[in-house]
Amino acid sequence: MWFLLDSSNQIVGTADKESEIPSNYQGVESDASGNIQDLYFDGAKISPKPDQPENTYWDSDSSAWKDVFAPVIPDVTLDQIKEAKRAALNDLCNAQISAGFTSDALGTTFGYGSALVDQVNLIGSVVLGADVVYVCTNLATNIKGAYPHTAAQIKKVLVDGSIVKLALIQKYRTLASTVSSATTAAQVNAINW
Repeated sequence: MWFLLDSSNQIVGTADKESEIPSNYQGVESDASGNIQDLYFDGAKISPKPDQPENTYWDSDSSAWKDVFAPVIPDVTLDQIKEAKRAALNDLCNAQISAGFTSDALGTTFGYGSALVDQVNLIGSVVLGADVVYVCTNLATNIKGAYPHTAAQIKKVLVDGSIVKLALIQKYRTLASTVSSATTAAQVNAINW
């Protein structure tokens, strides 16, 4: 018996003689028997499909039973993995920048906010060029309040904050460059903040 295969190597019918095979089909001779829905072409011969497990369907591309409930995981390219990693690293960098910093401009260590509004307020205070009262936290007493700063002290706070921010940005750039140089998904996934 001859089995008729379409262009995707799926069994679509049978013929008794080779001469009965339509020109747009491939014929494979086999002594396999049974309903064609229970057979498949494995690339070399016609074979019976294995017994069907519960909640499965026949996947013609892989010539195997597939779980109906298995999650479909889309193919992801290395470039997409890299893009996602760079975005995650950028988010972590921004979170670190916004998490605050310390300065000893007042003689002891104080904590300063560094959310975007804090950065704008700090720059504005420095541009003013005068003594200011600025909100920060005395880390020795853990008391947050408005503390007086001279023009030189508030400028030092800005410099200290800028050093922290620039170091974080440089860390991101180094990690992003490492991501770009990676040649496998495993290498990309091994890169952490």
